[in-house]
Amino acid sequence: MYYLVRYRAAAPPGVAIEPELGEAVTAAREIQEFFGTFGGWGLVDTLFIGADRLADVRAAAATVEDPFELRDGRLVDLRTPVLELVATLERLEPVFVERLWPERRAALDAAMQQLEQRFLPAHRQALAFMLQSLGIADPELEAPVFLVQEANPPGAFTFYLSGGAPACVVRIDEGVNTQLFETILHETTHVLDMASDDDASVFVTLREKLESHGIEARDRRMQDVPHTLMFVQAGETVRRFYDPQHVDYGATTTLYARSEPVASIELEIWHEHLAGKLGRDEALARIVDRVLAAKP
Repeated sequence: MYYLVRYRAAAPPGVAIEPELGEAVTAAREIQEFFGTFGGWGLVDTLFIGADRLADVRAAAATVEDPFELRDGRLVDLRTPVLELVATLERLEPVFVERLWPERRAALDAAMQQLEQRFLPAHRQALAFMLQSLGIADPELEAPVFLVQEANPPGAFTFYLSGGAPACVVRIDEGVNTQLFETILHETTHVLDMASDDDASVFVTLREKLESHGIEARDRRMQDVPHTLMFVQAGETVRRFYDPQHVDYGATTTLYARSEPVASIELEIWHEHLAGKLGRDEALARIVDRVLAAKP
């Protein structure tokens, strides 16, 4: 219900909103003024993911820091609009459960059944391959993946809840296919990155190499270099364990194009590494050298 409201709130102007969702969508759009439509709602999202009932969300929302400092340094009153969103969802819940939930629950159950048959049998081998490829020691934890029918862009998210437990949210509105498999593995890679304290991991090494060349946290390359490699690794993992004809999410969307020149550099070098033609350390050094030599 929460992510359906988020999905509708992020819709372009002119898209019709179901009348029963109108009040909640309006409340979500007030918060959207602070965080935007694309991700960025981590604090609010975790209130919902970490709760079993809306009453629990309301109790947690009452503790939200006010004023809240946004990434751009602005101080905003966040607690009041979050509590208002919870109140609208409490009013929406009976209608949602009666009218919308039965069909949506059936779709989620069907998706879960397909994942159990087509994805889960090989997922531990796929994870082992990713751990080995990325130089990450097994953190020996389980991260739940919550399926939702729709969600605001980008449609998949990874969070750390109160107490440090990881959790992922993934939308299924485009069906159960290898793109969904890659998305789940990509979000898992975020969990592995955040959970790992291994200084030799690929992502730690890349960030340290960039920092040693004076690249600062606000430089887009500090985000793009490790993040794009997560997509490259997940895409290749799907080809090896699920479908050799799989096409990377980054290629079927604008992600790789938006990440250039990083994407082309990493696709070439990391595939050489995964094919056994190039050692990991040499591959990482080449990636950083070529990214830095390219025009930002």
